[in-house]
Order: sequence, then C-alpha cells, then structure tokens
Amino acid sequence: MASAFAQVSTDQAYQRFQQRVQDRQTAAAQPTAPQIDRIAALDAETARLLDLVADLRRQVDALRQAATAVAPTTQPVVASTGYRYRTVTTQPTAAPSPAPAATEDKTPGVEHVGPRGGVYHYSKNGNKVYEKRR
Repeated sequence: MASAFAQVSTDQAYQRFQQRVQDRQTAAAQPTAPQIDRIAALDAETARLLDLVADLRRQVDALRQAATAVAPTTQPVVASTGYRYRTVTTQPTAAPSPAPAATEDKTPGVEHVGPRGGVYHYSKNGNKVYEKRR
C-alpha cells in the first residue's frame, strides 16, 4: 500500500510552513475595500466625537468661569459682647431649599424600602414598623 503523502524533508516542510505564514501575514496586512471604507467611516466618526468633546470642554470652562465670577451674597453675623454689638464675620446666605418631596404613602400594609435597604410599613397609629432581617 503506497502512502498518499510523498516523503518531504523537514527543511522543505519548514520552508513551506514559513511561506504559508508569510503569505497569511501579507494578506492580513492589506485591508480589503470594505475594510478600508469602514476604517474611513470610523476615522470620520472619531474626528466628530473629538470635536464634540472639545466643544463640551469649552462650555464647561465657560460655566466654571461664570460661576467663579459671581460673588456669593453675604450678610454680617452679629455677636454680642456684653452691652455692645459688633460684626464678627460674614457667612453666605443659605440657598433656598428645594421643594419638599411628595408625601409618602402611609397606608397600613404597604411596604416601603428605607435609605439603607430596610423594609418597613406604617402601623395603624402611623408609626414605622421595620421588618426583621432574615
């Protein structure tokens, strides 16, 4: 029974292997037309996004400069020293507090989740009753 494969020296086999590797590397290094189009589209998108980032940075810098240019309003704090009053320091006035959140549903039997994950409900008399952890 004759072998289907001819006997090849190891040097020849290694040279063929190197040639195949080199052919594959040159084929992979040269992009095809669809790949070139996709690369061009990605380059254009990258340029657009970089312009957008630069524009946003300019806007942030402008807002920071505007915020530092506005001096906070201050009002004097008066301290009592016996029979005289004198101005000690100035403190910024408090900013108006945001509108209060909607009132919570205090219907008995409705479960709520607290700020740290505790589950509670309101009893009939209006007290919070936390569930036991399991």
